[in-house]
Amino acid sequence: MNKKALPFVIGIPNMGVGMLWAMNMSLIPMLVSSVTKSNTLLGILVSMGSFTGIFVQYLAGVLSDRSHFKMWKRRPFILMGCIASAIFICIMPFSGSYWVMFLVGFLFYFSLNFYQGPYYSLIPELVGNEQLGFANGFSKIVSVLGSAVIFLAGPSLWAKGHYLPFILAALLSLVSVIPATMALKE
Repeated sequence: MNKKALPFVIGIPNMGVGMLWAMNMSLIPMLVSSVTKSNTLLGILVSMGSFTGIFVQYLAGVLSDRSHFKMWKRRPFILMGCIASAIFICIMPFSGSYWVMFLVGFLFYFSLNFYQGPYYSLIPELVGNEQLGFANGFSKIVSVLGSAVIFLAGPSLWAKGHYLPFILAALLSLVSVIPATMALKE
């Protein structure tokens, strides 16, 4: 891959990360409030993302550091986590009760953190020191753009069907993560 294009390609998967975390700040609370009026239960479910981040990113990082897959060491964790998080975010609006939603939410946050840690570890491994700041900065801009898509399109899609913004976030995260990850060479 062209060395000048690498910071751009490696930053694109962060759009998926940004979109999925934007769901946590906007549409997941709206969804949870459709099955419970308890602010405590709402707060517990939404904070599950931070809670799982405490141990899952560390766990995925340790596992990916010690793995030696043919695909390379980070890619399997990024792809498995991305696909799993897309599946769970699609299932979430169809949860019939708070406790089913809590379980699906836990699995969603677990999966999201599972691929986020190895993805962030990949950036300094592939990008040279002279491009590291640019690559990190570009990935953060792309993350904000992903968040903006959800913040702008999510409420209007919600009005047409509660499940629609969840499917949009899943599809766009898959489209931003899988091709870019497959294009990278470790």
